[in-house]
Amino acid sequence: MASMHEIENLLAEIQQRTAAVQAASRRLVAETVVETIGGDLGELAVNGYGELVDISLEHDKLRYTTEKALGNQVVEALARAERRAAAVRQQALKARR
Repeated sequence: MASMHEIENLLAEIQQRTAAVQAASRRLVAETVVETIGGDLGELAVNGYGELVDISLEHDKLRYTTEKALGNQVVEALARAERRAAAVRQQALKARR
């Protein structure tokens, strides 16, 4: 049976790990990865979890593209941003260990 001292140490370790996970989560939500949309059509941003948080388009350049081409460029930029966000998450996990 574990002694009271061992239980207190285990509880303190759990609290420290929980605090570290919460801090890493807050950093990932606040982290912004910006990716350019092909054709200089604009840019988009995702958070550290890869969730889309912003998209801005260069309205004067939209007349030179089609809806389909714009959609494809946005999807490709989002995929690149998500990959970069995954790398950010990996770094956060390594830093936590």
